Amino acid sequence: MTALRFYRFNRTLHKWMGLVLVIQLIFWIGGGTIMASLDIDAVHGDHLHHPQRLALPNDRYQYPIQNIIGLQVVDQVQFISVNQEPVYKIKIDQYRYYSAIDGRELSLLNDEQVSIIAKSLYTGSAGIIGQQLLAELPMEARPLKAPMWRINFADNINTSFYIHPASGELQRVRSDIWRLFDFVWMLHIMDYDERDDFNHPLLVIFALSALIFTLTGAVMLYQMLIVMRPLKRT
Repeated sequence: MTALRFYRFNRTLHKWMGLVLVIQLIFWIGGGTIMASLDIDAVHGDHLHHPQRLALPNDRYQYPIQNIIGLQVVDQVQFISVNQEPVYKIKIDQYRYYSAIDGRELSLLNDEQVSIIAKSLYTGSAGIIGQQLLAELPMEARPLKAPMWRINFADNINTSFYIHPASGELQRVRSDIWRLFDFVWMLHIMDYDERDDFNHPLLVIFALSALIFTLTGAVMLYQMLIVMRPLKRT
């Protein structure tokens, strides 16, 4: 293949690959710029809630935990507070919550209790515009499992708290800042389903194609400056 024919082949390949890749390249560059410009703490919503601290006097743990777990193998035990009541958070097959005062298993929190908890955690001044015990969770709450309370606040970034229905623990904070980040992240990694897989074939194919596109551009620049210029003078 002569230098001229190779130049034409490389230029054609570069042009058509650019036409195929241009939209995804915009998503990569634009999405990366947006993600890099967002404060990650704001994305996580750390500024939207007070930290959940546990400060319970030991003498309030009156019920022996051994009476609850028996001979079962326990993965984890934590002491938490639910509406000012000391609670054992025990993980066996899943998390279960028992009163540390009388040993009863906790029932689900009602609307009023969850509302009080959400307001105490929220750092803003906006009121609650809706709350619901969800039997099916939206994608933004992944990988939490239902049921889960969602409390929506009337602020300018549409803040939502996802609160555990038994323990009252804040599980997720979502806002329009997080939703924007999640959307551009989806475009960036090209996972339009779960949005957490960056090793799938589509992304690998486009990444390799983008590499070839870049290399053909570099080769074409070399051809134009070094190889083709002497040929045009002859």
